[in-house]
Amino acid sequence: MQYLPFKHWVAGMALAGFVCVSAMAQTHPWSNVGTAPTQEELQAERGTGPSGKDLPPGRGTAKDGARTFLLKCSMCHGQNAEGVTQAPGSGSILRGARLTGGKDVVLWGPNGPNPGVSKLFYTAYVTTLWNAIAMSMPFFKPGSLTSDEVYSVVAYILFKNDFVKEDQIMDRETLPKIQLPQQKNHIPANLEEIPDIQKRGCFKTYGVCP
Repeated sequence: MQYLPFKHWVAGMALAGFVCVSAMAQTHPWSNVGTAPTQEELQAERGTGPSGKDLPPGRGTAKDGARTFLLKCSMCHGQNAEGVTQAPGSGSILRGARLTGGKDVVLWGPNGPNPGVSKLFYTAYVTTLWNAIAMSMPFFKPGSLTSDEVYSVVAYILFKNDFVKEDQIMDRETLPKIQLPQQKNHIPANLEEIPDIQKRGCFKTYGVCP
């Protein structure tokens, strides 16, 4: 049995590769694939800072958010936002943090954060909650909520923690005005001005002092 000389085999493989690449180059480029993102979709991906100046139009109340939360959030965070703990050995990937409870309870204990306290109480700005929901939730389809749904779910979580009334409207004007417990302890409060050296002050480490 005769075998093909190695140099001939290499030449053949090189020729085959060239033919494949040439064929791919002549293939018509992809077109009409996908759709252009809407302004709302772009906004949801960008998020907003502490001031809320980039929040999109929309509005919602806790009453509106209760239904959305039940349908799209409760599987991971519980029907009453009490959180879902993954059962050992269950193999389930559904597990969500507690989003309510713990007001007037010590946040930190000898072993770290208090597991009975809503993570909302560790957050300095309510816009952080907006960003997390708009950009990362729900777990199986992040970014799919409309602006109205996000405002409504934020309102529902705030209501469950006694920060707003059930029919209080949350929108781009009212939402940033809600103050969370940790906001007064957060320094500096004007986070969005940090990159501007003229606003954050003179630090030789980061620039030339005037």
